[in-house]
Amino acid sequence: MPMVPTKDTVSGNVGPSVYIARNRLTNAFARDLLRYWEVDGPKLIERVSQEQPGTLLKCLTMMVPREYKIEHQNPANGLSDEQLAVMVVELEEKIAARLAGEGAKVISADPVPIAAAAPKAKRLRGKDRKKRKLRGSPRTPSSP
Repeated sequence: MPMVPTKDTVSGNVGPSVYIARNRLTNAFARDLLRYWEVDGPKLIERVSQEQPGTLLKCLTMMVPREYKIEHQNPANGLSDEQLAVMVVELEEKIAARLAGEGAKVISADPVPIAAAAPKAKRLRGKDRKKRKLRGSPRTPSSP
């Protein structure tokens, strides 16, 4: 179906009324969304974090600007060889002390004898007693 030329589209360009209507719709949607967010936003974040943590992570990463620059800094670059050697020696001493068990938390516990008597069996009543009689009671020895 051919496009019927109107006053706004005679030259092929849309008139300003289209842009005005789009801006009004966008602004109304943003206002409604903000109103909803102020009421249910924290509950919504909690629910999504429990049910779909991947979706929450995706939304958070989309909020970070793309031109956000992350630079890696190595604090060891500014140290001299002597300072690095001292740090290596200190780390080796700490590792050796940990392997030797220095400063380890030790629990000293003495074994406690367990009572030899078995716990008393629970007395069965009603239906449970009848079921046991039908199955053959494990408590009473069977007669040959």
